[in-house]
Amino acid sequence: MILKLLILTSLLWGAGPIKDKRVEVEKRSYWGRTLTEEPPSHSFATPYFWNFETDSAFIRIPYYSITWQWGQPTSGPGSAYSGVNCWATNLAGNYENNCDYKLTMPTQNLSGATNPQLEFYHWYSTETSYDSGWVEVSTDNGNTWTKISQSYRGSSGGWIKANVSLFSFAGMNNLLIRFRFMSDGSVTYPGWYIDDVRIVNVSITSNVYASNFEGNNGDLTEVVINPGQSAPWQWGQPTSGPGSAYEGTRCWATNLSGSYNNNADAAIRNGTNLNLQNASYGEINFYQWYETEAGYDSGWVEVSTSGQNGPWTKVSQSFRGTSGNWLRTTVDISSYTNTNQFRFRFRFKSDGTVTYSGWYIDSVRVSIGSKTTLNFYDFEANNGGFTPDPPYSDISEWHCGTPTSGPNGAYSGTKCWATDLFGDYENNANWELLTPVCDLTGFNTASLQLAHWFSTESGYDFCIIEISSDGGSNWDTLRTFSGSSNGWRVDSMDITPYISTNFRAKFRFVSNSSVVNPGWYFDDVRIDTVGGYIGQDPIKLGTNTIAWYISNDATSDAGTYTAATEPEHPYGADITLLFGGGAHSPWSSYTTVRSYRTNTDYVTRSSGASTPSPFDTVSLVRFYTGAKFTDSRTLLQVWRVNNGQDNFEFKQKFTTQKWGDSSGLGISIILKNLANQSRQFSFRFEWDTHVGNYDSPYFRRYYSLTPNPWEPREIQWSGLGSLWYGEESEDSISTRRHFLSVTVPTFYNPPPTCPDSLFYVRWAGNYGGYSNAFEVPYMGDGIADSLPGYLDDCVCYMWVNRTIASNDSIVITQYLFSSSTLIDVEEQSSGFTRGGIALTFSNPIKNGTHLNFCSPKPDNISIMLYSIDGRRVAKIYEGRVQTGRTNFYFPDFDENGRSIPSGIYFLVLETKESRIIRKAVYLR
Repeated sequence: MILKLLILTSLLWGAGPIKDKRVEVEKRSYWGRTLTEEPPSHSFATPYFWNFETDSAFIRIPYYSITWQWGQPTSGPGSAYSGVNCWATNLAGNYENNCDYKLTMPTQNLSGATNPQLEFYHWYSTETSYDSGWVEVSTDNGNTWTKISQSYRGSSGGWIKANVSLFSFAGMNNLLIRFRFMSDGSVTYPGWYIDDVRIVNVSITSNVYASNFEGNNGDLTEVVINPGQSAPWQWGQPTSGPGSAYEGTRCWATNLSGSYNNNADAAIRNGTNLNLQNASYGEINFYQWYETEAGYDSGWVEVSTSGQNGPWTKVSQSFRGTSGNWLRTTVDISSYTNTNQFRFRFRFKSDGTVTYSGWYIDSVRVSIGSKTTLNFYDFEANNGGFTPDPPYSDISEWHCGTPTSGPNGAYSGTKCWATDLFGDYENNANWELLTPVCDLTGFNTASLQLAHWFSTESGYDFCIIEISSDGGSNWDTLRTFSGSSNGWRVDSMDITPYISTNFRAKFRFVSNSSVVNPGWYFDDVRIDTVGGYIGQDPIKLGTNTIAWYISNDATSDAGTYTAATEPEHPYGADITLLFGGGAHSPWSSYTTVRSYRTNTDYVTRSSGASTPSPFDTVSLVRFYTGAKFTDSRTLLQVWRVNNGQDNFEFKQKFTTQKWGDSSGLGISIILKNLANQSRQFSFRFEWDTHVGNYDSPYFRRYYSLTPNPWEPREIQWSGLGSLWYGEESEDSISTRRHFLSVTVPTFYNPPPTCPDSLFYVRWAGNYGGYSNAFEVPYMGDGIADSLPGYLDDCVCYMWVNRTIASNDSIVITQYLFSSSTLIDVEEQSSGFTRGGIALTFSNPIKNGTHLNFCSPKPDNISIMLYSIDGRRVAKIYEGRVQTGRTNFYFPDFDENGRSIPSGIYFLVLETKESRIIRKAVYLR
């Protein structure tokens, strides 16, 4: 059996909406058979879902930023360059978005230095075109700073040595040097790691090569490296790029008057071997200006110790992106001085698209001499006295990970966000966490849902959810929580008015100056959108699969909101949980909002509806015709009425939820008065709950928006074994009175005269001993309150008129809670035997078809026939059988004497030790 579905798809990815995306979905049918369906274009969808297991996803706004850190790295290079410790932008992960991290060295005294240099080893991995680090200096005690190095961005490819000239600052006694790293607002990488920092003084004994390219080209010529193209390297006076040479009027450039070529791979090489023998120190010193395609085009320095034919070795890092100004650059070549055939070249390479001004070289020297270390920091014993800004601190802030305090675990999986994963939050907090920007255009309605746990100083410390439709320029408060959640809870909030291309949510935690608690933890944040149709296929309620089946188009007793217990449910197999009634009478499939201002009944479906005088009927926009939920989630449906007289918002919210090894289904109705004055409303709906004492319905009522003396109250129907099934008829209102029991706050005076917190009790003379019982005030006479001819328990009521203040709302919630672990049982595809017993027959079944039962011993058995929607149709046999074969006939009539129509059914054979389930196709 293949059923066409529109499903609510839950996809685990960081962000980004899906529309008409083909996904393979495993759907459990009535007996667990797996069907693969393709959702059409207007399916229920969860375009954004974050469970934080592989990606923290959200953007933390720094309060006390965790920036430069000293210690042993576990990310990035995985280890220091030497020893075990180094400095890093994050020792155990990526740097943050929108960061500006500064790491300042102790003050340097260069009063005795003639040619000082900064040397360090570093490893970096950044977003190439946007995030980078560099070196800055200050000569006025940190009031102003000057960039003196290139920007280090992209990938270093490993630990490499960097040399930065401090020649311009020789003789100073109070020089400040810092490492600065900045990132943009998206995409992060491991960052920048620094080790073995030295301040050295270089004594040059001779320049074996020196040219400022004024009188000649410095004996440099372009060499094209096959299969590349010419840069073209040119010598002369620049008219583009920096606009002038660093020294004098002339320099070398990849193009003096424009951009370099695509697919270039060319170098300028000196034409004479240089003798560097017996030198303990050697360097190439030059000035450079560059502007390249950051992620793809770059230049670097190569050397050869064997003359012009090489081999050539890269001795500098790659220079790419933008230098900003002419930079003095020093490349240490001490490892290549034992030769009299030394050559150097400046090599430039580009890809096949996009060109820029290129690379400009001036004032090149190759020098030999000696080097003296003035200061050395290896960071092994301590952090070297380096100072991070913002200061690194381990204070509590938003963190994503595995909690060991608060709830001591995530809601699902192992990771969640928390104000502190390991303890209490801090005083005076004002911590913000942002979702990515979400595009919700194309959806009619949307809701934001999260699972969260909180424990705060009630009334003083707050968990605040804010939302924005313009990417974060303006924010509105959606919900505020304080106090205790009493465990993990799931809240769903309507965000339909904020649907936009730039929707964003913010989670803000605010605390005062005294008293701290574990704080706020949240998980499984999702944005749900809705719409579409589902074929009629009952869904199972259990601890392993939790689902709803919702269809307002039902034309049979299958009902409006249905679910069914799993086969091994402790109270019995295949008990249908029916919320909303079937289509057997005018009112059973409808929810009604009654306005006493205009004497109008607003109904969710008007076909066949009849309203008692003097009320008129107005049909609301039809609600969603179907949904399937295969995990914990919420479907929120909203109607708005504003006709000049009535101005209100009405919502129905359906929730599936999993609590540890238990499961639940819930429905809430919310009525909010949007008028500027108080108004009187009531509303009516019917829930049939085909359950027993193992399933515990709860009823709850509360005001939701404005402060008032009411507290949420609830009462549970559990363990009432005497409330067994009883058959009802359409005239049972007069013969079987229904009551609702009420729990109200003791301080409320006067007490209400109508149910607020509701508990259903069916029999007038025996309603479980609960106090404050009220007879249900029905709307109209002769309305069927149950499915005729079937066994069920029923709640069906109409509130008497209630006054709702302006912008206040009333909420009624019922949810069904199953506390027993349930077991999936699939239909057997072949063999149809278990424990030596067998049930066989031929499909399709027709009138008079034999059902063959075999047993190896005498046994007590039952054979029941169930419809595809989970209702028991007929009892074929219940009693004792002897050893051997017994034949039974497929019944012609159901338990109420009606002919069994053609269709798909299930035969369930049960003994004390076994269960056999077989699907049957019946043709009359």
